[in-house]
Amino acid sequence: MRTIAALLIFVLIGLGGSPTSGVAQSPELVVAQGIDPETVDPHASYTTATMNVYLHMFDGLLHRDADLAIKPALATAWRSVDDNTWEFDLRRGVTFHDGSPFTAEDVKFSFERVFNPAFKSPLVPNVNAVTRVDVMDPHRVRLITKSPYPILPARLTVFPIVPAKYVRDRGDAEFRRRPVGTGPYRFVEWIKDDHLTLEANPTWWGGRPRVARITFRPIPESATRVAALQAGNVDIVTNVPPDVVADLGKHPRLEVASVPSERVIFIHINVKLGGPTADRRVRQALNYGVNKEALIRFVLGGFGVQVPAPITPQHFGFDPNLAPYPYDPERAKALLTEAGFPGGFDTTLYVPTGRYLKDRELGEAIAGQLGRVGVRTKLATPEWGTYAQLATSYKIGPLYLLGWSSQTYDADGVLFSTLYTGNPWSPYSNKELDALLLAARGSLDPEARKRHYQKALALIREEAPMIFLHRQVDVYGVSKRVAWKPRSDERIWLVEAALRGESR
Repeated sequence: MRTIAALLIFVLIGLGGSPTSGVAQSPELVVAQGIDPETVDPHASYTTATMNVYLHMFDGLLHRDADLAIKPALATAWRSVDDNTWEFDLRRGVTFHDGSPFTAEDVKFSFERVFNPAFKSPLVPNVNAVTRVDVMDPHRVRLITKSPYPILPARLTVFPIVPAKYVRDRGDAEFRRRPVGTGPYRFVEWIKDDHLTLEANPTWWGGRPRVARITFRPIPESATRVAALQAGNVDIVTNVPPDVVADLGKHPRLEVASVPSERVIFIHINVKLGGPTADRRVRQALNYGVNKEALIRFVLGGFGVQVPAPITPQHFGFDPNLAPYPYDPERAKALLTEAGFPGGFDTTLYVPTGRYLKDRELGEAIAGQLGRVGVRTKLATPEWGTYAQLATSYKIGPLYLLGWSSQTYDADGVLFSTLYTGNPWSPYSNKELDALLLAARGSLDPEARKRHYQKALALIREEAPMIFLHRQVDVYGVSKRVAWKPRSDERIWLVEAALRGESR
């Protein structure tokens, strides 16, 4: 398997000139993902497939390049004034797609919009350490946090800024019909469940992109996505099935690109629903009853790495001494008996279709494995928009497949979002865990943070609020007419992509 370094492309933005200025533009590039965007409002969704679309239209204060380094975007410089204050110098001369100027007021408005309880933004857990935004002048802001928050710059790489006046004047509904940002691409049209098209922004502060138009198409079935690539109807497809990788690699016009992802895949256990899974012993039994190595080998074709917790070795705070749950069906049966379920029980496992690599097939295999230890498992497969709504309102489960990529490369980005009490994606509550996560989040001492996370991870393994599965390896099919490399943060960033002039 090729290494991350060999597969990543260096993306320069805002550093001493334009990386794309003076280059000829190519026509349309088409990307097929497994699901349609939930929305084009960047404050209304935090799922990766949706972000892959809207982050082309909207900039954040900061940005990660393909080497995962944090770089300037709408902010040209930033500094820690004191333990609870961050100051940002804003880029001058930037305009939104409607021609209005970008200023510090837009930054303040964006935070206030996300924090509005009526808006119900899923971005709240990412930035709720911020208590106030102070506008110092039109091109300088300060973010005040309730306590030290060392990963705020990382969080801001995926916090888009929206135009205050446009949203206030037009309202949220109109903004979602005709989104306006400062990003490298402008909105053209969205035909739900068919395609979403963007065109290059000729006045983008980072330079005009090489590709004139990009279109995202939702194709849930992996075989259909691959067929569209082979037919030349699309240029990039996500989640290529392992069983077709070898054939695609031999295709004269196509290639396969893979990269280990920051995303972890797990089965969330919704303890809010009560029932058997409210018992820790049952949750442990579920972990012993799933053969992760077999799933990786036979379902994923080797494109996965078993994990002992919902983070990877790339995340700050990972404990290399933490061991995964071994496959032990007899131990699973014994724990179920101990918990009062000697004959097992009936349950439901929700899985999406097309969102993650072989997601439905994983669900089918896991249901079969659990059945062999007495947990009779029925599958449910709602479409992704419904799936996400059910998950964030705690109405899904008791078991549901989920993948998480925080793009912070810090344990906080996964654990706080998925396991802290009350967060939209957390169906779990544990006061001891909450205290450890808050202590790690609020410390500026890296060693102290590591200690908090090691304790938190040991507790998570013992409490088993999830069935820990694997780290995803992203597999893309790419037309050779496209110059593009994947990133480990799953961001399909097309600003530096180019078409080589070949026709489909």
